Amino acid sequence: MRILLVDDDTAIIQNLLASLKTLPGHEVRVATNGQKALENAAALGGVDLLITDVVMEPMDGFTLRDHLVSQYPGIRTIFITGYDLSDYPEQTSNHQLLTKPFQGEELLAAIAREMLSAQPAAPAAVPRAAIPVRGPSPMDVVDQPTMRIELPPDARGGGPAAPKKAAPAPRAVPSGAHATVRVPGTTKIQPVPAPSAPQAAPRPATQQPAPAATARATAVPKAATAPVPRAPVAPPPPVEPEFEPETEEDTSIGSLGTQLVEASDPGELAGQLFGAYLLDQKIAEGRLGSVYFAVQVSINRPVGIEILDADKADDPDTRDRFIADARAKAQVQHPSIIAVYEAGEANGRYFYAHEYVDGTNLAQLKAAGSKLDEISALKILRVASEGLAYLDSHNIPHQVPDASSISVGKNGQSHLANLAEQATDEQLPPEEEIKILGRIMLSVLPAVQSLNPGLRDLLKGMVQTGPDALTTWGKVLQGIKAIEPKVIPIEAAKISAQDRAAIAAVELARKQQKRTLYFSVASVCSLIILTIVLIFWVYSSNERNLDEQVDIPAGEFIFAVGESKTLPEFWIDKYEVTYGQYAKFVQFLEQHPTSEYDDPRQPRVKTAAMHKPEHWEIYYQNAKAGKAARGVKIDLNCPVMEVDYWDAYAYAKWKGRELPTEEEWEKAARGTKGFKFPGSDDFNPKNVNSGIDHDPNHPDAKGAVDGYNFWNPVDKIKGDKSPFGVIGMAGNVSEWTGSWDAAKRRAIVKGGSFAAKEVNLDKRAEIDPNKVDETIGFRTVSHTPPAKK
Repeated sequence: MRILLVDDDTAIIQNLLASLKTLPGHEVRVATNGQKALENAAALGGVDLLITDVVMEPMDGFTLRDHLVSQYPGIRTIFITGYDLSDYPEQTSNHQLLTKPFQGEELLAAIAREMLSAQPAAPAAVPRAAIPVRGPSPMDVVDQPTMRIELPPDARGGGPAAPKKAAPAPRAVPSGAHATVRVPGTTKIQPVPAPSAPQAAPRPATQQPAPAATARATAVPKAATAPVPRAPVAPPPPVEPEFEPETEEDTSIGSLGTQLVEASDPGELAGQLFGAYLLDQKIAEGRLGSVYFAVQVSINRPVGIEILDADKADDPDTRDRFIADARAKAQVQHPSIIAVYEAGEANGRYFYAHEYVDGTNLAQLKAAGSKLDEISALKILRVASEGLAYLDSHNIPHQVPDASSISVGKNGQSHLANLAEQATDEQLPPEEEIKILGRIMLSVLPAVQSLNPGLRDLLKGMVQTGPDALTTWGKVLQGIKAIEPKVIPIEAAKISAQDRAAIAAVELARKQQKRTLYFSVASVCSLIILTIVLIFWVYSSNERNLDEQVDIPAGEFIFAVGESKTLPEFWIDKYEVTYGQYAKFVQFLEQHPTSEYDDPRQPRVKTAAMHKPEHWEIYYQNAKAGKAARGVKIDLNCPVMEVDYWDAYAYAKWKGRELPTEEEWEKAARGTKGFKFPGSDDFNPKNVNSGIDHDPNHPDAKGAVDGYNFWNPVDKIKGDKSPFGVIGMAGNVSEWTGSWDAAKRRAIVKGGSFAAKEVNLDKRAEIDPNKVDETIGFRTVSHTPPAKK
């Protein structure tokens, strides 16, 4: 049986794996998000049993289940969740549901029930990508599938010799077949003709340079003979109380010893079919070979490939170290760490293929002078700490982490480089690696004094020495979990949502019992009246007509910190776009699928169907009913949330409008005089739905100042009003604009939110356009007068 386990909490994955490993004869893969789960399923050639969380980002468990069922009709599903799903009988019917927390024995019992009820099915028609690697465990469990290493005896790093296998013949691609190639450094995907033999193929004319260190080479000595000991890494010096980050610039491009190549250098193998891979572009130069961006043609998967230089392959020691390090990386089984898929020989060259991360590492971020926000930093810190803790707890030899070891993909997911080696010349103790990680995070954060006190104390404990120092990864992870509700206030609502949902379920059951009793003794006439009332209640809508725009006259205004600018007349939505308004767009796309409203820069992997926001079924259905979503009341007049930039752009275009530029947004919010807060330079917290009154440690303080714990209907707080009469620009949710940063990689988000304590109207944030969050919504503008109603 092929089992796929999906959960965005790596701790839960590791706990459940301990139980799953007791099942003999089963193949298990794990993933921390829906996209990786789909990739793993394709590489496996199908899935027999899906075990998935429901509330995940950016794809919920229901949607993932539907995708997999459409491809593999015989798949069975077990849902695991920490939320009350009684409102979703259609999605959960005929499926087992395990409520967190539960024991591994309960999961094994649920799997046994599925195995007993499963009917024999023919194998899925999807081809296997390759033969899985077999480690010490009877199952391979990695976030991406790994492959078997099959090499001649003289190329092995140790162990008994195996019969020599001939080099695999070049894979033939049927005439007219095409592979889909992702151009490095962009989110664009282009079809590239696949050759029928390993010869040069046409290259895309629009290729761009790849981001640094998205693919890495193995760390081995420069010498072509025996390994050369590396210089010992000296422990960091004691840190002063202010623990300022180090100022030295990172000189390495990748933590695995790669150097970024010029975009004009396509590489000698670019365009060739290399075994199962179509090589697209050389993206890095390693100590022992070149790193290429490629596509695994059989399953259309982007990968990085490290290819051993031909002149170095003649040396047995160098070749053995290359393969041994690849084998060590392939044994790493953790969702946060970049996976190695396959190692072997193709076209007479030795190679290994690994996961490709399309994004930016922290060394690049630091070099660009950019800074992380606290929420992103805490999420990255958790991923890196979990990965390094895994390497240490499993006694896996590995390199010392640096800023280039930690990358953030364009999808917002963080990754730790695969630092594993067969052997290392010097292994730092955990307390020294903790100091290094703390210094890395401080180097990409704003001034220490401005940080959340909890995050500041955590980082101080990581980098300092003495009795208060954090010297184990367990203490670091415990510290991270302790401050997450304070730095990420929305997580506090999720933690207690299960309890609130349980109380609501009990109350609903009581009401249903009373209603049943009443109906049983009521007269026929009363029953008819009640039925009519019930029908009216079910089919009536709580939505108000809020599709109104405000005229912003042409003329000068104060922008940013005092700059005078002039804009022509435009019209902007008086209120933020609501769930009721956005639902009409979702319904239109369901009936008329089209990409005509998409931004030309939108990733090709995002389809029209994906303009449905994250957790739409939870928020929208509860908004229609006027019920609570995650324990907080919501209706159709609340701002639509968890939309990324591409969703906001498409909706605006569908309406015949645009997203406001940063200048237009500020003029509409601040007036001609450039007020810092709604209608004034003085801040009144009662006039803005902000996070000032949200203290997870004091339940009575939530919403006590402005009246709302989290979001509010867009027309309810009248005090958040601009000089032109636009409502809600300082608080409620922050808003996407149509402006981008100088590098055209991040979109500008304006305004505060219900989770922000700073809500000044000149505030701006540069956000990944793929990001979705409960604190981000949008409004639209028009440059022609709106039609009169």
